[in-house]
Amino acid sequence: MKKRFQKRRNLLLLTLLFLTPIYPGFSVSKLDDSHRRSPNDISAANQFAFAHNWYRKGNQLYRWGKYIEAITAYEKAIAIDPKLDLAINKKAWAYRELDDFTESLAGFEEAIAINRHVAKHWYGKGTVLYHMGRYKKSLRAYNRALKIDPQSDISLAGKAWTLAKLEKYEEALEHFDQAIKINESSADYWTGKGWVLYKMGHFLEARKTLNKSLNLDPRNSYTSRYLKLVMSRQ
Repeated sequence: MKKRFQKRRNLLLLTLLFLTPIYPGFSVSKLDDSHRRSPNDISAANQFAFAHNWYRKGNQLYRWGKYIEAITAYEKAIAIDPKLDLAINKKAWAYRELDDFTESLAGFEEAIAINRHVAKHWYGKGTVLYHMGRYKKSLRAYNRALKIDPQSDISLAGKAWTLAKLEKYEEALEHFDQAIKINESSADYWTGKGWVLYKMGHFLEARKTLNKSLNLDPRNSYTSRYLKLVMSRQ
């Protein structure tokens, strides 16, 4: 009887430790000195809690546009749990926002090395390679993302933009249509489709498509610019 009670108590304590990250009262402010502690001094459950709280703190800072501070928070999470690929992924995106493509690419590759079965790691790599002008490698990364998650509209759109850069307009149009079918409320997808239609010489259809994009996002400067180009050709 005593052993059964002890077993139940241990199970309850372990459950509470793993639930700690989701309790509002367990704030990151209470973890300010956690980076001074050796990971060896932290139990497995506490290690999980500390790392994920710094990860969430980083996400909050990222949403506020405080990318340098976000990177610091992600690094604290990674120092506690070096295999936390979610934090490594978000750190890579923060570097992308700072236009540090070298660090960003290295981050996505590190995340992939830890877990290559996560589509968003490959999507991130494809996006950075796209902005670096390395379109063929970008295309391969997007293909890996889509192999893992064929219904990822962001990966379909990313691949479509890359195909457009490689002047494979028919394929690009097909992928934009697939992305729109999954998420028709994204102005960026309609903008991409309109741009491809313009490059293919389908000016009337391009104008209609770009106008639909503007209805979804009237402040999109790229859409307005593309629409002016289309209007000049009609």
